[in-house]
Amino acid sequence: MSTAGIDRVVVALDDLAATNGTRDRLQRALDAAGIALEIKTWDELSPIFRQLSSLFDLLFGFIALAMALLVFFIILQVLTLAFLERTRELGTVRALGTTRGGVFAQLLAEAAWLAVLGSALGVVIGLAVGGGFNSLGIQWTPPGTVEPVILSVRIGLSTFVTPFLLGVVAALLSSLYPALQMSRLSIVDALRTE
Repeated sequence: MSTAGIDRVVVALDDLAATNGTRDRLQRALDAAGIALEIKTWDELSPIFRQLSSLFDLLFGFIALAMALLVFFIILQVLTLAFLERTRELGTVRALGTTRGGVFAQLLAEAAWLAVLGSALGVVIGLAVGGGFNSLGIQWTPPGTVEPVILSVRIGLSTFVTPFLLGVVAALLSSLYPALQMSRLSIVDALRTE
């Protein structure tokens, strides 16, 4: 490059997640040694990557919100129909002395069990699909690089805890309205239903 010194030193890491920690450690070591060098990470040197990453975060956030609303209303419809099919049963339970609060608690407990089981099943299927995708070893060459990178799905604690909790909360919120409506039915109207 017709220079008398070193223009740039590139450090390759095995783990991409260790980038910021390694940068901080190297910068402290350089500052302590009195070497006036500035360390920049790969994402700081590639502004287009940050812009694309922000765009994809926005798109995936919108898709996640749309999916959450869709799931909420689907669960609301399914639970409403399931509770309506049991109108006579709930009328009989009320006639035997169960309070409205008791019926509401019973329906909410049923929805909670369905939420936990459904969310757990969804997490297990998601982890299996993610593990299967990772085992395929699909490669992609990012723009500006020559070496391909293996595409993979990150599987960690947040990968299954967050969707599990969101599924449970969505199902419980969806069940509040139909459970409240069914618990407010009068005994006579409930028993009269065919």
